Amino acid sequence: MALFLDRPQVTANASLYFPDPTIPFTRLYEPKNRSLSMSPPDRTSLVAEIPCQSGDRMWDRPDSELIDAVRRPLVRLRLVEEADIQDAVVVRLPSVYPVLEESSTRKRQTLLSSLDRFSNLSVTGRNGLFLYTHIHDQLKRGKAIIE
Repeated sequence: MALFLDRPQVTANASLYFPDPTIPFTRLYEPKNRSLSMSPPDRTSLVAEIPCQSGDRMWDRPDSELIDAVRRPLVRLRLVEEADIQDAVVVRLPSVYPVLEESSTRKRQTLLSSLDRFSNLSVTGRNGLFLYTHIHDQLKRGKAIIE
């Protein structure tokens, strides 16, 4: 879920984590802090990641309820003011994180080994490598692949 704000910046951090069960999102990031081209100079946005999956209670909530569920704690924590919020959008993304099973290590090794024969193929990303990794690690790996 993204909030579009009429202010230049919320925080200097790219990501903030919220390990609080009373807050529905676990990570909040400000795209502009990863690249200045992600927002106009006088505005910013915040993206809240809400863990859920297709068909569960959170996934099926109306957009307006999800927006309020994110907005309320951000205002309460004084990260944003109501007047800052210009717009909001909810995007549901299935399969963002890989779901690993006990047998996945062997299957992963078989699959990646079979792809090793392609000299012009670089497999990366959470879903490509079947690993949970941080976005900054993925960006670093992507730059290394390009170089």
